Amino acid sequence: FSQTANTEIYVQQNFTAMDFSQHKQFRFLLYNPGPADADTKFFLRIATDDSNYSEVEIPLDFSGAWHVYSLKMIDTNDDGVPERWESNSKYDASVANEGYLNYKRISTIKAGVRNENDASASGTVWLDDIFLTDSVTTVGRAYMGEAKIAVDNWLEAGGKVKYMDDKFQTPVSV
Repeated sequence: FSQTANTEIYVQQNFTAMDFSQHKQFRFLLYNPGPADADTKFFLRIATDDSNYSEVEIPLDFSGAWHVYSLKMIDTNDDGVPERWESNSKYDASVANEGYLNYKRISTIKAGVRNENDASASGTVWLDDIFLTDSVTTVGRAYMGEAKIAVDNWLEAGGKVKYMDDKFQTPVSV
């Protein structure tokens, strides 16, 4: 990156929709091969639009080492869908959650660098291996029963019962 004072540069990837709601952690690796600079910050944002997003901002105050950043996806209302990020990293990272981000319909990932210096800045930062971990486990119930009675080719009766609650899933129903 090479940028003037107090500017932001970024790359952005747009998607139709990705579902992040079935995991508990969002992780990525970050490497700064250049000199440490606390006034230059890396940021990573997931969003449904410009008003509804979760973002992490990391000062590039480290050099020459890979750092793994972990963001916990928090479900605040127990509906099974996360609403916000919270930093779970041992490194300095600040998180902002704006609006209402639908973690079932992530449509944008944006990564970039903010220069908060009064002078220009340049350098290199590597982002690698963005991944989700800690799958959410749901427990559903289902059962089926069948009974049949026959009396010497004279009488035949039977019945079936089948039940599946709304959390029951098979590989086909997901």
